[in-house]
Amino acid sequence: MDVPTLIATSLHWRLVSVGIGGNALLAKLANRKAKPAGSFHLREEDAISHIDLLPIDRLPGFAYSAKQKIAAKWNINTCGGVWRLGSVEVLQKVLGPATGEKLWKYVRGIDDRDLTSEEPRKSLSAAVKVHVPSMVPCPSLIPT
Repeated sequence: MDVPTLIATSLHWRLVSVGIGGNALLAKLANRKAKPAGSFHLREEDAISHIDLLPIDRLPGFAYSAKQKIAAKWNINTCGGVWRLGSVEVLQKVLGPATGEKLWKYVRGIDDRDLTSEEPRKSLSAAVKVHVPSMVPCPSLIPT
């Protein structure tokens, strides 16, 4: 039995995607590749080639704003393009010290965030999709 099936069965869920990586960033990217209902292991030796072609806004925590700033300054849209800029200082001048350093690390597959937490989980979410074959409007809801 594969890992997603084993997890889904034990939790009584129908679908589970499993991303495996050496750090939180790689696991998150692996999980995106595993969807829907699969598993993917993003090994550290394969991380750069995987990240290289990704658009900047596919990295967690980097949305439209960072992508637009980099595109406007250097006409770069991919993580590989950011990698080739070189020094972290170049990115920090455009994105700020913290964001520039974070992007510089992420395009290299580096995520040194501590994954341990002493705080209890505050929420758990699950999505359920329901298919309704035909929708018949309720006459009492139709305005007259």
